[in-house]
Amino acid sequence: MTGSDGRNWSVTRRTFNSGVAAIGMAAATGGMIAGDPSPALAQAAPKKGGKIKAAMDSTSAKDTLDPSKSVSILELCRATLTYNRLIDMTPDGKLSPGLVESWESNKAADDWVLKLRKGVTFHNGKSFGAADVIYTLRRVMDPKTASPSRVLLTDIDPDGLKAEDEQTVRIKLASPNANLAEALTVYHLHVVPDGFTDFLKPIGTGPFVCKSFEPGVNHVGVRYPNYWRGDGKPYLDEVETIGIPDPTSRFNALLAGDIHAMNKLDTSLIARAKGIPDVDLLSVPGPAHATFPMRCDTPPFDKLEVRQALKYAVDRAKLLELAYANQGVVANDQPVPPFDPFYNPEVKPTPYDPDRVKSLLKSAGHENTVFELYTSTAVAGGMDAANVYAEMANKAGAKVKVIQAPADGYWSATWMKKPWAMSFWWGRPAAGTALELVYTSDAKWNEGAWKNPKFDQILKEARSITDFDRRKPLYWEAQQLLSDDGPSLIPVFSNWVDAKSAKLKGIVNHPYGPLGWFLWDGAWLDT
Repeated sequence: MTGSDGRNWSVTRRTFNSGVAAIGMAAATGGMIAGDPSPALAQAAPKKGGKIKAAMDSTSAKDTLDPSKSVSILELCRATLTYNRLIDMTPDGKLSPGLVESWESNKAADDWVLKLRKGVTFHNGKSFGAADVIYTLRRVMDPKTASPSRVLLTDIDPDGLKAEDEQTVRIKLASPNANLAEALTVYHLHVVPDGFTDFLKPIGTGPFVCKSFEPGVNHVGVRYPNYWRGDGKPYLDEVETIGIPDPTSRFNALLAGDIHAMNKLDTSLIARAKGIPDVDLLSVPGPAHATFPMRCDTPPFDKLEVRQALKYAVDRAKLLELAYANQGVVANDQPVPPFDPFYNPEVKPTPYDPDRVKSLLKSAGHENTVFELYTSTAVAGGMDAANVYAEMANKAGAKVKVIQAPADGYWSATWMKKPWAMSFWWGRPAAGTALELVYTSDAKWNEGAWKNPKFDQILKEARSITDFDRRKPLYWEAQQLLSDDGPSLIPVFSNWVDAKSAKLKGIVNHPYGPLGWFLWDGAWLDT
């Protein structure tokens, strides 16, 4: 299916919140490798000047600098260099002021007030203010824009979005949403000037001014001297970004010194990268996860015993080792990662239990059924994970046959169409959002066609509660329900695995995304 901008909608579905991950990352830093783990551990004073070149894993003639429509990692990188978010997230998972300096809601969580930062100017010299925030929000909310993050803003009452003064925006919601602040961290809400539409020559408030942009070729940003963060930032004079889709070519370009940073280091290259002194490997725990959703409206997956049997048919730790080179953590069939403050640690991973598999399938009358598992190279890590899973399942007594579907059109022709088809999610901005967008009965992306009224009611109640301690038991109960009765096998959370030159400093590991989530205003070259 193709969107109004001529793109394949599946990419939007797959990457709509690659910059939208779970909150509460404090525990994540324990698994980080290389890079600069935290600002406090920086080893030397930053040096000003220098140019860097970075390569991402994809590029297209349809690349855009319109942040509301960004879908690829490359576009996210460029948007983060050019613009600023309303609210930021720190590497330890705390909400942090961006262009919005402070925010608060009423007790019912249906009326929010944003106080904007003063003294910020766009690259064209225009002052930043309330009209720019309202314009940015309305663009993403407008169906004609076809922004992937429109689904996160459906609670906003269009008539209740008002500027109380130049530095204050009030947002009234049609229904309570205690997760609104987290939603405002999404990269589709990078702020653009009021009325702005010329995204071949973008204007932002970010650390780098667009010098040149040729879709499918490259983008060059140069230092913005009036950047509002101060302290001499940004340190680099120039950043060029390109796409190199082939993982080996991308890594060889890094080794040759043609680029300074790259995302998505192939697992087959990890051991090699570890042995090269001039290369830093960055492996950062994140909320990304593959799912094996079984459609509950289609036999045989309408039977709970079948779904449970297929969850007992995998050794999760072994799958993490074989399919992901141990770059991640074991998951428990819940989309809320262990470092989220609302994560329920009492939901234990279903163990590998062949006897239980056989017993459950016999009870359901499906001991001789061949379960067809669809996957594709369009699913990040999907082929390896599916093949490893199938081998384990077959040994456990569940007959699983992997069917590789074409990457082109997978998300429109196979995902949510076949009874059992793999999926992948980069993560969402909060536990409630992670649970609502995929697992509630009326969710747009209810890939398992699972309907549990009790689950729906729990999440509805949690949305209207701003007190953390009162919301926590509700999210815990929802996760337990999903694990016990839900449609999806979620075996692991996978790491961001990237690489950079050892000379490139100031890249602070971030659970939200690759290469420090592209927050490069503090990056510098040690030449």
